[in-house]
Amino acid sequence: MVLPSITELLTRIHGDKYGFVDPELLERSAEYGTRVHKEIQDIINTRECGFDLEPLLEGATQETKNYFNMIEPIYGLLPLMTEVMVVLYNRDATPVAAGRFDMVCKEKESGAIMLCDFKTTSTLNTSLVSDQLNLYKLAAEQSGYFQKGEITKLAAIHLSGEKRKLKEIQIFGEKFYNRYLAVTNQDF
Repeated sequence: MVLPSITELLTRIHGDKYGFVDPELLERSAEYGTRVHKEIQDIINTRECGFDLEPLLEGATQETKNYFNMIEPIYGLLPLMTEVMVVLYNRDATPVAAGRFDMVCKEKESGAIMLCDFKTTSTLNTSLVSDQLNLYKLAAEQSGYFQKGEITKLAAIHLSGEKRKLKEIQIFGEKFYNRYLAVTNQDF
């Protein structure tokens, strides 16, 4: 059985938000976003091995530099895991979608566990990222990475050129999930 991605679930509810964009531009943007994600993940992993941060940032994208020089220190983030595959299940414990969340971190000051998604788009689609992060939260709990309620915050980390901000996202209640789990009963 091939599972749809969590992104495909989002498209079923929200529609194709990028259908009007030139496919070539969309592909270049996606490749750049993937590069930024990978750079951040690689630097986090290399830094965990005891390497100094500054040499690792030489030649990095502006977005990657903004994450390490602005977002992490300002918001006091301590990355715990990056790029983790999760499975979303329906109420009958049948797998309905799979995905990969960008990062879970701990806030140094409060100790709160936060699930984050990096966004490199020019504008942040808050509605879409809110649904995405809430689905990843549920899937991370269902996949056994966290107990229900252990993730107490969600955030979009918007890195686009000079834009660099962390936007906290509301955690939704049970009714939210019913909307998506009903869609998964349809054929993809």
